[in-house]
Amino acid sequence: MRVAPYGYDFNGHTLVINEEEAEFVRKMYHWYVYDHYTFREIGERLYSLGAVPKRGESRNWSASSIRRVLTSEVYIGKFYYNRRETRKIRGEKTKNGTPKKTISSAVKMNGSWSRCLPSLTRNYLHWRKRRKRKT
Repeated sequence: MRVAPYGYDFNGHTLVINEEEAEFVRKMYHWYVYDHYTFREIGERLYSLGAVPKRGESRNWSASSIRRVLTSEVYIGKFYYNRRETRKIRGEKTKNGTPKKTISSAVKMNGSWSRCLPSLTRNYLHWRKRRKRKT
């Protein structure tokens, strides 16, 4: 992982909550779950409040970045690394170790993460249905 997830900073090999960014993460969940904002509306709102994405290549928030934040288990305290089961070396596959899960301090969101997933699934299925009609 090149950069810590939004709302966190690296301290050695552990994730530590960055409270300034964590407040924006809580707002993203609230806007999506309770206010029913779209990803674009959330991005515009973050931009107007001055929230800058972690990588800083652009000051704008993309819909994929917001979706990644909303679906990531990091925000409920689950952080995985070394997930690959095999890796390819000169054409042959070799074992690469077992996935490791660490529990980090979670950004407190009052259950918004679990409420967010059904909305994301419903919206995706609705989008797929609309997309099929157009083609």
